[in-house]
Amino acid sequence: MNKLTIITPSYNRAYVLPDLFESLKNQTDKNFEWIIVDDGSTDSTPDLVSSWINEKPNFKITYIKQENAGKMQAHNTAVINCKTDYFMCVDSDDCLCNNAVEILNESINEIENLPKVAGVIAYRGKRGNEKEKLTKYSFPNTKFTKSFALYENGFKGDTSILLKTDIVKQYLFPKIEGEKFVPEEWLYCHIDQNYDFMLLDKILILCEYLADGYTKNSLNFTINNIKGYCMNLDFKIGVVKKFKTKFFSMVRYVAFAKLANYKQAFKNSSHKFLYFMAWPAAFLYYLRKKLVKTK
Repeated sequence: MNKLTIITPSYNRAYVLPDLFESLKNQTDKNFEWIIVDDGSTDSTPDLVSSWINEKPNFKITYIKQENAGKMQAHNTAVINCKTDYFMCVDSDDCLCNNAVEILNESINEIENLPKVAGVIAYRGKRGNEKEKLTKYSFPNTKFTKSFALYENGFKGDTSILLKTDIVKQYLFPKIEGEKFVPEEWLYCHIDQNYDFMLLDKILILCEYLADGYTKNSLNFTINNIKGYCMNLDFKIGVVKKFKTKFFSMVRYVAFAKLANYKQAFKNSSHKFLYFMAWPAAFLYYLRKKLVKTK
């Protein structure tokens, strides 16, 4: 019985999904399933996935289409429908190293009897070079960590994350009226309250940041989903340990709230003293981001 599912939220990504499918077919270990949640695509995604199912690859494909609700709600749908004990989210514009599933199944065997470990954090690599990390930074010299501690100890960059399904089902992304995005950090900060992650010095996911992706459109994404962004930072401030992290999280909270004209930001903050402390630095950060926005 498979223990692992790859989940992929997708919206109008028929032009890149074939690369991910090919990387799944090329896996050295076929003991996994694939769930694609189509978040209301208007392109040829349904026909494309149907052809793959008819192809009958050596792994199960589950296709779910829903009304457009944003990536995080598509993620929720995939998690709710996941039948295996573990999953990893792989975005529609990414692909896997050929031995990624093999490494993941080995990692599952290592952590499945560790109830306080929620999953595994590994590196991402660059498309076209499975051996080159996406970041120049390395993990700290420890086997287990909180996700926020990883970044507080100097790491920067995106990661590949394997998660225990039952744990994530406790922390589904919230629905926010009028918005379609909550930072993924929200999930990991909630998990960090009760669980650790195992670090793995391997590259699993290969990335290429596209023009229509979140990374290259993060400023507009943030402004258009300001309630979710601020909610995440407010929660993060209460979880992280270092004052520096708390302070700069509040700087971003105040600055982006001002950029988005989010009038409820102060009222909804759980850290009002820190809000006032961060205001001068936040105003300078706001001016810098405003300049970028107007270019």
